[in-house]
Amino acid sequence: MKKYERINDLFPYAQFATQEGSVLTEELASYLAAQGLVSYDATGRAGNCFVETLPDAPDLAVAIYSIGGAPPSQRNAIAFPAVRLLVRGTRDPRSAQALAQTLLAALHGLRDVELTAGGTHLYQCVTQQSAPAHQEMDAAHRHRYAVEFILHTTWP
Repeated sequence: MKKYERINDLFPYAQFATQEGSVLTEELASYLAAQGLVSYDATGRAGNCFVETLPDAPDLAVAIYSIGGAPPSQRNAIAFPAVRLLVRGTRDPRSAQALAQTLLAALHGLRDVELTAGGTHLYQCVTQQSAPAHQEMDAAHRHRYAVEFILHTTWP
C-alpha cells in the first residue's frame, strides 16, 4: 500500500478519507453482509469480512481498507474516498478470484443507496479495473486478489 501513502501529501482534503475511513469501511462491510456476499461481525471475532485488517483465518476472507481518495468537491458536499478490497483464498487461486470478481460486479456502478440505515449515502461506486488484480501470495501460499473503488459520498 505504499503507493497510497503520498496521496494525503498531494491532496490535503483526502485526510477525510483516512480519518473517517473506518466508519465507511465498517458500513461497506455491513452492506456486503446484508447482500449475502460476506459474513461480517463488527467485533472482528467471526465471519469472513474484516475492516482494516486481515487475520490468518479463515482462508477465504475479505479485508476492506481505506486508501485515501481524491479531494472533495469544492462546488458541492461530495467526497471521493477510496477503498481496497483484498480477497484471500487458498493455494488454489479460483476461490479468491471468484469472490473478488463477485464483489467487483456487486459494487461497480452501485448508485444511490445508504450503506446502513441512517448511515453514509453512497451516490456512486466505481472502479477502473475490469478484473481483480492478483497480489503476492501470503506466507501460507494463499492467493490474494485486490479490487479498488472510488466512492462518491456526502462530505460531512
